Amino acid sequence: MAPNLSNLTVLDQSPTFIYSPYREGDLNIILETSGTSLHSTTLQGASLQISFMGTAIYLAGSGTAGGYSTTLDGGDAVDGNPANGYLVSHDGLDYEAHTLVLNTTSTSQLNVTSALMTVGIGDEGATITDTIHLAIDVTSDGSASLDPFFTTNGNGPFNTNHDAQGYSRIDTTGAGSKISFSFSSASAVFVYGSTNYDHDAYSVTLSPAAGVSTSTRTFNSTSKWFAYNTSTYWETGLDRDKTYQVTFENLAEGKYFDIHQVLLRDGVPASASSPSSSATSGTTSSDSSSPSSDRTLSTGAIIGVTVGVVAAILAAFFFLFLWCRQRRKNKTRYNATLLTDLRDPA
Repeated sequence: MAPNLSNLTVLDQSPTFIYSPYREGDLNIILETSGTSLHSTTLQGASLQISFMGTAIYLAGSGTAGGYSTTLDGGDAVDGNPANGYLVSHDGLDYEAHTLVLNTTSTSQLNVTSALMTVGIGDEGATITDTIHLAIDVTSDGSASLDPFFTTNGNGPFNTNHDAQGYSRIDTTGAGSKISFSFSSASAVFVYGSTNYDHDAYSVTLSPAAGVSTSTRTFNSTSKWFAYNTSTYWETGLDRDKTYQVTFENLAEGKYFDIHQVLLRDGVPASASSPSSSATSGTTSSDSSSPSSDRTLSTGAIIGVTVGVVAAILAAFFFLFLWCRQRRKNKTRYNATLLTDLRDPA
């Protein structure tokens, strides 16, 4: 049966982007505390690669025509020709495992921001449902403990941190220390954690093998700044009738690896979906801090929205009447209030 196709966006900050000869170069610019994620290089011979199971990939960024080349699945190199905000795009591919590699061939600047891929979540016509497992259970008094969905193995140490921003996580700094979990009834798995200057290499093993995870894979979560809720591992095209185990191993002594949460996305077959299901088909997953599915409104909610809209229209006419009266009395004061109300919230 044909796959249920869904779009997946992964930011350049994700360790599933593999950069060479190193993930982060010397810091020669001032970084802001927020903004668009970006990897940039002027190094000739630098490269990146990303693998996925699907039918299309669009690599977003900017560069100079002829300043880089790309290959797909080990094929012939194609000279770069950026267009419409993409460095390269491939669609209409066979539904199978693919690897895109980009190599810089000059010292002209090249920027990468994200990859948009079309992947499979269950079979065609499936209904998408999400289940989220936070790594840490935090009680009302602030104490934290590892959620039983996860297990640890090795000498550790393993820490359960919960900072002021509410970003809970299980982390370890011991080489050889492992964090794992098992699941079933899921067509895709997305794991979210942190990247930072004090993070390093880790490996991921999916058993049984599936998608592009046919063997143990190695990633690097080094970053020049602390990035929350980054996609540290994901795999699609899973068999929802199988039970899988995902095992992470920290490979660098004294360097951090952590997990914040796991999102299991299931493509429930049409024959098994109930009419009252709140999830919708064709949902997109991304690196957002709160991954979720689109939801449908119940009849009661629709009625409530309709009543609310009517009330809002009546209220608008009422306030328009008051505004006209007030404007005649004190036009200057109203204009000052209007400008204040239209400003973006702090």
